[in-house]
Amino acid sequence: MKRLPKLLQLPDTRVPTRFTYEQFGRRATAYDTNQEVLPFSDFGEHQASGAMFSSLKDMMKYLEANLEASSRLYEVFDACHSLVFENNHYSFSGESPHMGLGWRIFIEDGDTITGHTGITKQTSYMRFVKEKQV
Repeated sequence: MKRLPKLLQLPDTRVPTRFTYEQFGRRATAYDTNQEVLPFSDFGEHQASGAMFSSLKDMMKYLEANLEASSRLYEVFDACHSLVFENNHYSFSGESPHMGLGWRIFIEDGDTITGHTGITKQTSYMRFVKEKQV
């Protein structure tokens, strides 16, 4: 998990055990449905199951690297966005979510929408339509 942030120059993207004191201090606070503060999630040895943290600035750089053909990792990202499993059984928003390599692929209104989620008490979601660059 060290190489991708370094290659894309994402200084705030890391697992919590690698936070600097300054980064740890400015992480987002999570709240439950009663607006009570939730404790910070430390995934310890289970870092691969949702322990990635990032800043909005880093996430925008990551999105750009997925969309821009000039990105040094564009070919790798493009391969990950390719359909590897077609799901015709589960319905989400009236469409079946298919799978790429770690990405969900939706077909909505004729657009191919690629997306990924992150949930560690806080939730993040990235979706894009590569052909439209949005």
